Amino acid sequence: MGVGLRQCIKGDADWKLSSANRYINTSQRESTAVDGDISNNIMNAMGKRARALLAQNLRILRLMRGWSQEQLGTASGLHRTYISLVERSACNISLDNLEKLADAFGLGLHQLLAMPDAATFGEELLSALRSSDKRKER
Repeated sequence: MGVGLRQCIKGDADWKLSSANRYINTSQRESTAVDGDISNNIMNAMGKRARALLAQNLRILRLMRGWSQEQLGTASGLHRTYISLVERSACNISLDNLEKLADAFGLGLHQLLAMPDAATFGEELLSALRSSDKRKER
């Protein structure tokens, strides 16, 4: 048994070598690389949660300011179709582009990726809607 396999096997699970040269835990039906990396399923789930949170926050912030995707694109230096992809969680985003979006809103990266506080969000949304209504009345 090679060193990589010893690092991979933990516990009493049953393992077998797949055709893709990965050892598969047949009891849990998850694959783990020979060098002990975390399975792709776990990494994908983590990334999708972060992307979904970013998409939600981005859309909320944009709508609260009354901006279109094109206006946010102009403010951030990103293309409107890219903004659309990010808001739909359809693509990964680089740290540089995250920073551009945060700067467009006048926020830090941590604020762009934070879970929104429901009470504060509700107050800010109502305020944004009221100011939007006042602009339409003029």
